[in-house]
Amino acid sequence: MASYSSNANVQNLVYGTTNSDLDTACSNARDIATSIINSHLNRDTDIASPSDAVTRCCTLLAAGMVATGPDDNLEQNAYYKAGMELLKNLRGDDPDDSSWGNSIVMDRF
Repeated sequence: MASYSSNANVQNLVYGTTNSDLDTACSNARDIATSIINSHLNRDTDIASPSDAVTRCCTLLAAGMVATGPDDNLEQNAYYKAGMELLKNLRGDDPDDSSWGNSIVMDRF
């Protein structure tokens, strides 16, 4: 699995700087965010060259995960909420992000 975005993007958004001590946590959050995006787009494989919108969505979702403590509600995190809103609008964002999953064959009468 190749996670979308980068550790530096997530760290800069949450902390305003990069810190290699946080790479493992950010990498894990990006893996989960990538899985969420792929699931929403009904994809079995990662996008080879994700669009800017896919990258931003992954950054926001991962930032929300990293910035939320174990006793906090993830769905209330501003980064996570923004990432979920962007995720709703991702489908069809970039033709290079296709294919969007399963197709349904219909017979004409």
